[in-house]
Amino acid sequence: MTCRLTTVLFFIVQAFLVVSSAVSCPPKCICTPKVVNCEDKGLTNANLTTIVSQMSNETEVLYLGRNELTDFSLHVFENLTALMELELDNNKLKRVPDNRFGYVKRLKVLNMEYNSLTALNGDDFKGYGWLHVLFLSNNNLVSLTKNDLKYLVHLREIHLDNNHIHGVLDQTFHFNRDLHQISIVNNIVTRLVPGLFDHLTYLEEVFLYGNQLTFIPDFIISMNQRLKRIEFSHNRISEISEYAFANMSNIGTVDIDLSYNTISTFQVSSFAFSGELYVAIDANLWHCSCPFLAAVQKVSHQDHVIFEGGICQSPSKLIDRAIDVTSLSPNQVGCNLCDIADCMNGADCTVNVEKKTFQCYCKYGFEGRYCEKRKSVTEVCGNHTCPESQVCVPVDYRSYVCMCLNENGAKMVCDGKIDSEQPSVLVWVISGVCIVVIVTAVVVFVLFLRRRRNKHQRNILIDENDDNEDL
Repeated sequence: MTCRLTTVLFFIVQAFLVVSSAVSCPPKCICTPKVVNCEDKGLTNANLTTIVSQMSNETEVLYLGRNELTDFSLHVFENLTALMELELDNNKLKRVPDNRFGYVKRLKVLNMEYNSLTALNGDDFKGYGWLHVLFLSNNNLVSLTKNDLKYLVHLREIHLDNNHIHGVLDQTFHFNRDLHQISIVNNIVTRLVPGLFDHLTYLEEVFLYGNQLTFIPDFIISMNQRLKRIEFSHNRISEISEYAFANMSNIGTVDIDLSYNTISTFQVSSFAFSGELYVAIDANLWHCSCPFLAAVQKVSHQDHVIFEGGICQSPSKLIDRAIDVTSLSPNQVGCNLCDIADCMNGADCTVNVEKKTFQCYCKYGFEGRYCEKRKSVTEVCGNHTCPESQVCVPVDYRSYVCMCLNENGAKMVCDGKIDSEQPSVLVWVISGVCIVVIVTAVVVFVLFLRRRRNKHQRNILIDENDDNEDL
């Protein structure tokens, strides 16, 4: 009897589940627990409310792509309190669905690819504060401004591929400090603003291939420790700035793609003092001059940079030769040693023919084998000639002053007057004041004597006049 009762209860539960599942899934849609797929069903705004009312309020993912939806408000989904991903690709939307009153508060992913967006408004994403991933590719967007994305403070990925974006302002991502990935592929971006990515401490990937960039500015990604990949391929880049990838703070290896541009050369400083870089340089116009080959060799050996895929396009004797530090070194193509040295910061170079070596003679303020390092002003005291009881204080890269210490250890000029930073200036000031005081005293004394003499002369004249009157 117990067994038979259990069987009956089992079938009742199964029937209830079938009925409930039928109620929570709209007709023609495909539903699984927490996922509703209503793609390509000819949905319009008119029947959207009816479709949504038949969904479970536990729905987390909703697919509405490839339909006929036009602009609408997320008020329609207000009862879907668990909704986290909304797919609206391939519709006829001209604006971001209104969510300014927070109708959907848990949304993490919004896909609006292949719609008809032409511009973003500063308030379009009001209420989308917890969005993590935004897809806006394949629309008709033409620009990005500072306020367009200001409400997306937790955004981690933004995809803007295949639009008509020509400008990215320096504060476009000012409010999006959690960004991990930025993709602006196949647009018409012509320039990058220095410092565009500086404050994005979590940035890992930047995709900018297929644009119209002509120049890479200084320190474009120097502040991004977590960066793993940046792609500049298929642009019109002809020049890499002097410090484009210098002083990068990356922790791991960074893949940099510079292929399919029109770059012909770069300087050592362009990659100096960075972490490990893997740089794709194929399909460019490399001019394999001695300074260029020397730069490749120097950066490869000193700064842990690996260049891959470059082919010489000139001079004629090296056309089609692979740019490889082992098979195409400056020595092998008869380069002058000073060309290979590429002394930096205005240094002069001389060659010792007998020893087959070179020497860089640094300008004041620089040091190192190639004069690549700036000296610290404190180093000027390294060979000072101050008396044993005095200390050396640097003034600039070339000069210093000798100072004494008082009983408290404070620096002072040796005549007893304390001067902690610029003793020579203070001495001249004090001397000047003393001179002014002395000169002033002399002038006053002279004027006093002249006045007294004039008064004496007037008294004599008065006495003479009195004598004449008596007569």
